[in-house]
Amino acid sequence: MKQNRHSLMAKGIMVLLSLLIIVFIITFAWFTPPEEINEAHGVSMKT
Repeated sequence: MKQNRHSLMAKGIMVLLSLLIIVFIITFAWFTPPEEINEAHGVSMKT
């Protein structure tokens, strides 16, 4: 029972750390200004 509790706690910590990293990356990408303007010429799209 003790090993099971520790393994669940370790998995929970890993999930929280990965979520924290994902939130940091998304926030960084959202607030980082684009460095170059992307343009497309002659592109036709229909939906």
